[in-house]
Amino acid sequence: FFLEAAPEGRGERRRARVVEKPRPWGSEGGGGSWRSTGSREAAWPVDPPRELVDVLFLHPMAGNCALLPDVMLAQGSLVRLIYVPINPTLPPPMHAAPDFGRHWRRHLAWAREATQERGMAVDDWVYSSMAYHFLAQCSLSQVEEMLVPSGFVLLFVEHLYAVFAPAHLAPALLPEGRGHVRAFEAWRAGWFCSPLARGTLLLEQRAEFDAAWLGLGALPGRGRGEAAAAAAVCEWLRRQGLSQDGGLGRGGCDDVEPADLAEFPPSEDVHPALALRRRVQWSLEMEDPLPGLGYHLARSGAAAADVGADVGGAGTPPGMCYEDACECFAPFRGPRCDVEDGGGSVARARLYSAAVHYIVNDEDVHVAELLYGLRNLWRRFNSRFDYPVLIFHDGLSSETRMQITQAAPHRIWFHRLPDDFLPAASLLPPDLRADEDEESESSHHSFSAGYRAQSRFRSGPLFAHVAIRRLEYIWGLDGDSMLPRDLDEDPFDVMHRNSSLVLGYRYLTVTSATSSKNFWETTLLYSGLAGIDLVAAGRSKGPFLRKFLMVPQGWTEAPSWNNKVVMTDCELLRVSFFVPGTEYYRYFEFLDALQGFWLYRWGDHAVRGVGTAVALWLLQEGSTLEGGGVPAEGGAPGGPVKQAAYEMKIPYAHQGSCFCEDKRLICVSQGKEASGEPLWPVKKKIWECEVNRTAAALESAP
Repeated sequence: FFLEAAPEGRGERRRARVVEKPRPWGSEGGGGSWRSTGSREAAWPVDPPRELVDVLFLHPMAGNCALLPDVMLAQGSLVRLIYVPINPTLPPPMHAAPDFGRHWRRHLAWAREATQERGMAVDDWVYSSMAYHFLAQCSLSQVEEMLVPSGFVLLFVEHLYAVFAPAHLAPALLPEGRGHVRAFEAWRAGWFCSPLARGTLLLEQRAEFDAAWLGLGALPGRGRGEAAAAAAVCEWLRRQGLSQDGGLGRGGCDDVEPADLAEFPPSEDVHPALALRRRVQWSLEMEDPLPGLGYHLARSGAAAADVGADVGGAGTPPGMCYEDACECFAPFRGPRCDVEDGGGSVARARLYSAAVHYIVNDEDVHVAELLYGLRNLWRRFNSRFDYPVLIFHDGLSSETRMQITQAAPHRIWFHRLPDDFLPAASLLPPDLRADEDEESESSHHSFSAGYRAQSRFRSGPLFAHVAIRRLEYIWGLDGDSMLPRDLDEDPFDVMHRNSSLVLGYRYLTVTSATSSKNFWETTLLYSGLAGIDLVAAGRSKGPFLRKFLMVPQGWTEAPSWNNKVVMTDCELLRVSFFVPGTEYYRYFEFLDALQGFWLYRWGDHAVRGVGTAVALWLLQEGSTLEGGGVPAEGGAPGGPVKQAAYEMKIPYAHQGSCFCEDKRLICVSQGKEASGEPLWPVKKKIWECEVNRTAAALESAP
């Protein structure tokens, strides 16, 4: 029916235009009469409205979404609200548009047999057969695909019906501050999570609902989810004796290949598809946190500190809230951060806490790099070791979060960068002073304020972040870092077995003068303040600091910086060595106080290398600063312990550098296409280690 205002001269009551009888399926004609709202049951279908309509309701016995084009005028719709019946057993992204005419003809044959031959009451037959009318409805994704081009947006799902409104009216009908409603979220809230869903018309039983469908929208790989969903729909239609409605642009199923769902990641505790979908939900759920969650999380941390409990990190809360969102810390999840996601058996058996971390913004190129990097990390390493992956960001859209979560089956946590990630404009040099809403402010391009901000963050504040302080080890990677072959050994385990190791780096390189202006002069000031004997350090063969020193030509004792740095695109760190209160962090605070990150673009690679070297020297030789020494458990300074940095001999590649660490192998550039990302930068290489045929031939030669 159309609920609309009665025409002029017919009174002030709102009335419903009711079609007297449903027309035969596929026939022409409409008609109808004016009756008071609710005076009698509505029937369908009718012609498109010519006047403003409040509510359009499609009855499941009258047809399915194939009728929607009949009521959508070419120039736009006059309908304010549409209630469309859906098949709720087919979750997004499954697109199903069953041929309702075929279903109806079969239904009539069943009806005659039931009522005429078996003597079943008509009312009983109508009720018992209602489930099959809903199974012949279109899926939510199909209805949304049809209505969005006409200017409608999804508001919510109410069990068996999806409710749509024109985009310009949606803000007034949605809760304040709520933006775009994602189809899967609406389906989950309106059907799947409802206690009525398990028994309503026994739909799930009659549809033979498969929990694997929940994971279709989360399948990693571009287009794989859509292909798997199409195959699943065709298989379901076949079992139900239905077919796709070709008139809606949905072709037949003859050309659809069966989906291979055996590649879902393994999980001991939950159905693999559910685990996959659950990770996607976890990446989004804290955007709209429960009221009072911040208080609950703070109380959880305080309670843990009172009793000395280990909540993933002694005395620290399982999550935190900031202005408009909350986040959980690994391994905790859920709307209250009280669900422990410990991973598979390998991860749960581990006796230490560690994670891989990245930092990224929402620029398309950087996201494309990260997507490939995550797939590569999973294939070459994390599919066997299952470490958490932490993504630090300065604002990612829901769509980007979903992309990242679906790239590979990692256990991913997202963490917003702190409020002081970007400084006040007054602290920036004139060429970088811009309005905060300009793209250059948040870009991580090497000459922008955003790059300087992420360099500063990785140099120091990273180690003050609660998500990091809860861990024992972190492995920092860039989005375009990659492993050219499988790792033979777990780098975390190497560091854990040797308590003296504090920093593992893949290689040293020489930085440019543009990112080191006044850096060494500032370090000399700190060295004098801390009592570091750079002359003695230059003579010694042992200290890590010596790797960064040289004697200028013509001088016998005048140690200077050789501009060498630790490349932080691949670094393994013992967190306790770098947290606030340590020698390293005091060095960072001195540099930060002089604003060198903002004024001179100091890089985190220089700070990491020289800062670690300075801290190691002070710990071995002693510090003149108050509170010096090795941090004991809990971050407090302790007694001197011999610690060291070391070069990690692992296969690794980044931009123009590649190491196979096997004489039988050689690095080979694969080209942009190997990334699987259309936006992968043309100048950046994809590396793989392949057999060195020249070396193999020499070895096999007599």
